[in-house]
Amino acid sequence: MLSKQTKTRSPPSWATYILELFLPIELQNPVLGDLQEEYNQCVVTGLSSKQANAWYYRQVFTTAIYYLWKGKVSNMAYLFSFVFFMAISVISMAMASSIDLYFNIASIIIVLPTAVVLGIAATSTDAFKLATRLTFFEATVVSEKAIKSARRFISVTGNQCLWMGLIGFIIGSISMADSADSDNLIAFIGPALGVNFLTLLYGVMLKSLCYSAEQKLLDRYLLD
Repeated sequence: MLSKQTKTRSPPSWATYILELFLPIELQNPVLGDLQEEYNQCVVTGLSSKQANAWYYRQVFTTAIYYLWKGKVSNMAYLFSFVFFMAISVISMAMASSIDLYFNIASIIIVLPTAVVLGIAATSTDAFKLATRLTFFEATVVSEKAIKSARRFISVTGNQCLWMGLIGFIIGSISMADSADSDNLIAFIGPALGVNFLTLLYGVMLKSLCYSAEQKLLDRYLLD
């Protein structure tokens, strides 16, 4: 009966993926395997799908917090630098003018998702997953080849952020030039040019973060 149940029920995959980011490489299989067995046992004992998933979410949260705290000495420095970078950027924007001027969903979509997809195309989905994990967390049992692939993903993604920022700027400039006319040139060009520069801003900011992540991998895993 247990075997039949375990074949038909699996815990939420997105929660499992998030937990993988917090777990050391060498502990992923045993920890996730134990949670899978306990999840199936919850189902067998009569818990509904909603109740079993709620139990699994609690386990993912507590386990992730445990391993994040366990590796706080090595992990927190980069996490703090990431938060500090974003905070300083937002404060600078707020001091310069209204913070709303610096947020444009279309510009973000042009730069970030495209750069990530191109980074995966140049490497692999495994390189993407490992790069995400090594950027914010730690791993002890990882081959040098895999780390180099993860570093290459970060490098390609950062460079593509710059390129997509430039491409977005050029596309916006062409559209702006086509839409402007002599009657509203002054009133039109200021706001339009401001939005147009956002893709460049996002590209440069993301490139800066990618460069820092790449250097972390180089210093921690690849330098003798």
